[in-house]
Amino acid sequence: MDRVRHKESNRFKFQSFAERISNINIDVFHRVPHRNEENDEDSSTYFYQSVQKWCTLNLTENFKSFRQEIGYEISTLPQLINHKEKIVSVFLKHIKLQNILSLQPVLEMLVAFVKDIRYEFYEFYPDVLKELILLLKVKDAEILESTFTCLAYLFKYLSRELVKDLDKVLLDLAPLLNDNNPVYVRDFAAQSFAFVARKVKDKEKFLLLVLQTVQSSPHLLQGISQLIFHMLCGIKGQSHSCAEGLLQCMFNDFGDDKLPQKLLFLLASNVVTSYGKAIGPQHSFLFPVLHKILKEKVEKDGASSKSVRKLLKIIKIGLQCRSGANLQESLIPELISCITKLLSSSDGKTKKLSAEICGDILMLDNLKLPQEIASLMIIKVLDTKDEEILLDFMEQVSNFAGFETLVLPQALQIFCSLQSHSYLKILSKIIVSKTEPQLKNYNILDTPIYSITLRSGSIKLRDMLLEIMEKFDPSVELTDDILSALIIIRHISPSDGIVISKSILKIIRDTVQYIGDTHEGKERHIFVLCTAFESLLYFKESIKSEDAQFTCEILNLLSKNKSLMVLRIVNLLLMIVEDIKISDNLFLETYRNLEVLTQSPHSYVRFLALHSLQSLEKLRHSSDEKQNMVEVLNLCLNAEIIPLTITDYREKIKELEKLKYDGLPPLNDENCRLMKICECVVS
Repeated sequence: MDRVRHKESNRFKFQSFAERISNINIDVFHRVPHRNEENDEDSSTYFYQSVQKWCTLNLTENFKSFRQEIGYEISTLPQLINHKEKIVSVFLKHIKLQNILSLQPVLEMLVAFVKDIRYEFYEFYPDVLKELILLLKVKDAEILESTFTCLAYLFKYLSRELVKDLDKVLLDLAPLLNDNNPVYVRDFAAQSFAFVARKVKDKEKFLLLVLQTVQSSPHLLQGISQLIFHMLCGIKGQSHSCAEGLLQCMFNDFGDDKLPQKLLFLLASNVVTSYGKAIGPQHSFLFPVLHKILKEKVEKDGASSKSVRKLLKIIKIGLQCRSGANLQESLIPELISCITKLLSSSDGKTKKLSAEICGDILMLDNLKLPQEIASLMIIKVLDTKDEEILLDFMEQVSNFAGFETLVLPQALQIFCSLQSHSYLKILSKIIVSKTEPQLKNYNILDTPIYSITLRSGSIKLRDMLLEIMEKFDPSVELTDDILSALIIIRHISPSDGIVISKSILKIIRDTVQYIGDTHEGKERHIFVLCTAFESLLYFKESIKSEDAQFTCEILNLLSKNKSLMVLRIVNLLLMIVEDIKISDNLFLETYRNLEVLTQSPHSYVRFLALHSLQSLEKLRHSSDEKQNMVEVLNLCLNAEIIPLTITDYREKIKELEKLKYDGLPPLNDENCRLMKICECVVS
């Protein structure tokens, strides 16, 4: 018995309006007709054949009315020309009716009629265009496809007449290119009219006309940009033959005071963005033209000219398209050589843009950059010794593979020679991003190191950081320098742990005293305190128990402020100073505060509270009791660490089952308070 064959997918699938619109193809200009559609010269008109075809296919009342109104003298071209006014009036009448059942044949016959009489139809073009534009407001994919196909054929058959009267034609087309229209309307209109626009021989005159049109009607900017983009595009992801010349004209106009430069730049930016995303490097003229025009502008106008700066901005935009894949490998050395020469320009804006482009090139994913070229670019940027440029460059290329070896050491030497503090904020930001903030990690014992090895030229950095820390005064308005110093100091080498730990302890004591004296803990002071404790964790071995004279004040702070930052401070304190002595009252108060925090809805807060309780228990009990208590809290911690996700829930349940009463180690009556904590974790 044969097996039953099942369908793998439905033959008919529902498509949304957006999907149906995206599937519309109005490229009538490259359509090759079937041989059965070709006609002999002696045969009847295209219009007559179309009427005959639809008389069989469409039997609606509206179409019958249309057929009667156009008459029967339509089989020859002289008859059509003689009755063209009458036929056009019938077309306009039935297009206005917007009858869905008969609209498709009416529009198809209109195309056939225009194909027959060609330039004789041009006088009726504006009136017909207005009615077709009104059809585009109908939310029906079939009507939209028929309408735009009809428009495309109109542009194709009337292209010679339209080119002669382009300024008026653009104004007539303005309702379709308006920014208020849906994207698909603007795109279809631009795609249709691009065929006509390509036929304009004087591209300079065309661009001038386009800019004047946008200047008088700014709402046409996006539509005109799409029009120029479709002029540049050919078939199958290739560039049109006019693309190179049109791009050259557009980029050459930068710096021409007779043209609205701001509008020209916006237009070029939109065109380059669309062109860069649509055309691959093997068919793209973008960077060859940009490189050529840039060299010409530098020689003609100078490196400090506005035209050069605008071209550099366009290069930046082009590089972002496809993440640099559009830049041909053969062009990389020449373009980079041209860019790096601009770094020696006297104009600050030109240097800044050139450095940004160098940074972009280093960071692009799809650009294969030889090591020697990358090193050369970095050296050229660093040689500028411009503080603002270097700061931006460091931040821009911080994720570059050779940042730690090629950029950071040389940059630190330059900044140390400049004796400026401005780079500390950027450096601390880079360190934080590289080492992952500890507040986001459950492994709080981990102290990731971002090794900054100081050379002879950058040894001043360590002295500068210690000086900032020594001068710290919590009563004065806090600056970013102290936070940056606390973050950076833990990662530099060589370093003196005893000297650094003393400076950090001084900051902690002064801040704790300030908070105690003013009876307020400003968020910024709390943050400085937390950062100081995080840095102190790196120099834990250099600390003695008598140095931590602020323990009671820190633990008391938790009673007043149960924020995550204060909890983090308490946890770090208990991790760093393991043999502190506190009173029974303070122990119980701290225990209760931490117990409350174990009921928090936030997992990380519960984790820190449990870890702090575990550290607190180690301070209080004899060996046997301490071991049992710590073991229970360790079970709680293990359960808390496991994320509450679908993939990990079984593992979480296994850990939670260990917290059942019969599975816990023996506890005396005094320690039964742990049961409440276990209940919080289980729930």
